[in-house]
Amino acid sequence: MAEQDILLAYRDVITEETVQQLLELSELKLTMHGEERKLRKKVFNVLVECLQNVVNHSYRCETDCASILIISKTPDAIMVRTGNMVSNLNLMEFETRVTKVNQLVMDTVRETYGKQLESAQFSAKGGAGLGLLDMYRRSGQPIDYAIHTIDESKSFLSISVSIGRNQ
Repeated sequence: MAEQDILLAYRDVITEETVQQLLELSELKLTMHGEERKLRKKVFNVLVECLQNVVNHSYRCETDCASILIISKTPDAIMVRTGNMVSNLNLMEFETRVTKVNQLVMDTVRETYGKQLESAQFSAKGGAGLGLLDMYRRSGQPIDYAIHTIDESKSFLSISVSIGRNQ
């Protein structure tokens, strides 16, 4: 594994209110580290989708349910990692969606995205199911994830997306 420089590490409840601050701070950190505009834009778009997933799909609990965000860089890529508590009821659907997205051939992603957008049925949380597809499309890399079961009702879901410098 290549050595990584941590650009941003955040641990707390991520809400609609904190998302804008995290986006601004991330943009500043990437700029300060001399990252090119094209790469910053890709990272920003992936970050938006990751943070929306955290806000929209986090398990609502009364005790410590902090989420995490880590942005790091290697010589070859910028890594965006998020982690949050999720309901076990939604995990099977999530795994099915990620598997389908990761199996797509990159040449067909734009077409699949367009079809999904045209036929989008918005969920109760306002999403059209495009977030994972958009992360894959922008990064050009499979979406990596891990699930750590906490108890019968919730698990900790971590998502990692690598945005290559030469994409």
